[in-house]
Amino acid sequence: MSSDEQPRAVPVSPRRWSPPELWMLGLFSIVGLIGFIATFVLIVLRAPDAQVPRALTAAELQRFTGQTGPQGERGPVGPAGPRGPAGESGVRVLRANCTAGACTVECTDDELLLSAYCSPNRAPAIYPTELSAQCRAQGGRKVEVVAACMKAPRR
Repeated sequence: MSSDEQPRAVPVSPRRWSPPELWMLGLFSIVGLIGFIATFVLIVLRAPDAQVPRALTAAELQRFTGQTGPQGERGPVGPAGPRGPAGESGVRVLRANCTAGACTVECTDDELLLSAYCSPNRAPAIYPTELSAQCRAQGGRKVEVVAACMKAPRR
């Protein structure tokens, strides 16, 4: 092949449908359209009928509007029930004053320590155990430890 010769592009003709293929496509289109129409008709026929509005009864009207009827007669007074036991608040506040060393407060075994602070300046307390709080007096100054314990069963 010489350099002067160049390959020629062969024109590609579009594919032509044969008459039987066209008839089959037309037939399938018609069958699909008939199927769509039949499905639509069946859905419309099986849909529930529209609700016909009806008048509300007096009880329904009263319930929806929030109106109440006339008050009825008062019934007889029933007997008084038994008196219940006196309850506890469940929270106990502990205070301890010290002038030397460390002041410690401790909750009982059926309580939990909620919080504690050292007074007079509300400095944070030291927690040596889960149930105790401690404050240290420095320089002979008076210190007070204040703690709150709450009733709670032990696990």
